[in-house]
Amino acid sequence: MIYEIRNDGIQTYWHKLGVSVCIVFLSLISYIISLPFASQAYAQSSGIDISISPPFSIVQTHGTDPLTVAITIHNSSTNDLTITPTLHPFSSDQVSGNPVIDTQHSIDFATIQTPGFTLGQAFSLTAGQEQQLVLHIIPPTTFKTDANLAFTAFAQPNVANMIGSGAQTQANAIIGSLIILEAQPQNISAPLALEKLDGPNFIDMFSLLSLTLSAHNDDATLHQIRGTLVLKNGQSVHTLYSLFPDFILAQSSRRVRAMTEENGEKQTLTTQFTGPFLPGAYTVEVTLTQGNSPPKVYTKTVYVFPFTLMLAVLLIASVLYILKVLHIHNRSKA
Repeated sequence: MIYEIRNDGIQTYWHKLGVSVCIVFLSLISYIISLPFASQAYAQSSGIDISISPPFSIVQTHGTDPLTVAITIHNSSTNDLTITPTLHPFSSDQVSGNPVIDTQHSIDFATIQTPGFTLGQAFSLTAGQEQQLVLHIIPPTTFKTDANLAFTAFAQPNVANMIGSGAQTQANAIIGSLIILEAQPQNISAPLALEKLDGPNFIDMFSLLSLTLSAHNDDATLHQIRGTLVLKNGQSVHTLYSLFPDFILAQSSRRVRAMTEENGEKQTLTTQFTGPFLPGAYTVEVTLTQGNSPPKVYTKTVYVFPFTLMLAVLLIASVLYILKVLHIHNRSKA
């Protein structure tokens, strides 16, 4: 998944930061998160190799009590880098779970507590070194849903100290860490609901059955998707997948994915079923499990027909008929 930046005023924003060649946005990790939680996020560009940890944080809030979040930036490049830290709100793109960073608004209830560092002001990070920045956050009294914060570190080579002849060309990279300030749940018993279960009503027995699933989170705080995706033929199970445990931000939607497992390890992400299928009626069953609440079950019926076999039989019959007619015609001429 790729960070998405709102277009309003983006040119002015990047020109202030001096972007000249390329911007690399890091994937969001597991809600947002397409992969299980990772300890670091990486960004690489020409002459730049940096990482940030943690890439994703969920922080419990207690009223307006101050909070601290420590973020570490490591410069694995061969050159010194100039780093500009910023903090902006973000939201979901409502489709794939990618964060949309609102660069037009900054977070006014957070500062960098580490002495000598300020949000929006550049600092130098020596090659091979790391720098920890501690954010001091005072949650506002007004927020009733999760506060979603995107900490970004804009990096570009320190031209004066660049090694080699490449000093003329500057590459740039942005690496990010997402912070969720978790609001109090609204005590909704089962806040996740499947809002889309789309797919064909009829398929060929040798074709691929592809589905599109989407879920909505009606709560004030983020939740994780859990459950199963099953294809049944009558009472027998053709294929069973577990739903991938993506996060859905508060009051937002995202695509639901399933995962296959081999030898106990999570494998490919998919919402597809492969044939061949026996002709007949199949049932797609999606089950969302949420804590102690009764599971929510959603179904769709798909009818499988032997279109390919029917076509093959028709073609063979046509060929045999033509051969028979030609044989009779040749005999009559003889």
